[in-house]
Amino acid sequence: MARTASSNPKSGGKGSAGKSRSGDTKVMDEVDSSPIAGILRKYRRDIACFIMAILAVLFCASEWFRVQGAFGQVLHAMASGLFGLTSVILPVFLALVVFSLMRKTQNKDENLHMALGWFMILWSVCSILDAAIASDSQKFDMSLLQRAGGLLGYVLGCPLAWGLSKGFSIAIFVVVILFSLLLITHTRVTQIPDKAKALAAKFVGTPKHRDDIDDEAEQFPNESALGARHSPSPKAFPPTTAPMRMEKTTIVRASLRV
Repeated sequence: MARTASSNPKSGGKGSAGKSRSGDTKVMDEVDSSPIAGILRKYRRDIACFIMAILAVLFCASEWFRVQGAFGQVLHAMASGLFGLTSVILPVFLALVVFSLMRKTQNKDENLHMALGWFMILWSVCSILDAAIASDSQKFDMSLLQRAGGLLGYVLGCPLAWGLSKGFSIAIFVVVILFSLLLITHTRVTQIPDKAKALAAKFVGTPKHRDDIDDEAEQFPNESALGARHSPSPKAFPPTTAPMRMEKTTIVRASLRV
């Protein structure tokens, strides 16, 4: 009896501990489900789109119109320092991100693929500019980087140009740009020949060859025979020009008699 009595408090303690733990989880759920967190979770795409649109307008003012205000100069220093000459296309890049966020896609990874692909293209262009312009100097010159590909291109462009050569480094980044385009368009390597043929047929307009027509006739011989039988011959339809002329002449003669 003593053992059973002693076991009851333990079980009660475990039950109370379990209740307290469940109560803790309920409190944590209430804290996590705050209204601000719910709004941010629900409208995160709209918030990101709004922020990107504001940044596009700001960098458009600093890079295209070169506003003379202090904030505009700071934005230009940041953009040219990070991206170099490609800071001019930074508003266009942000506008593309906004457009991809505005699209309603069923696949959640599509926007991520597009953003990653465009960022790889921007990085590759910056690296090409640094490999072509800034790799001549072995020293770190910020003013030279601002006239080339910026710090973003300096990370890979200059080391590859120093380790290999300008030509090979530029060729590597061109290949990266091509694969970035495949990533944006969701195209696999095995789909490249089919899409190339479809584009050629769309723009050039390849007609049917004689071999294709013969293959269709071999596949459907009955249809071709029926078409040949029921095709109207030119003798079945006599010319209608002669009766029309006769009617016209009779009308003219009757009018002259009157």
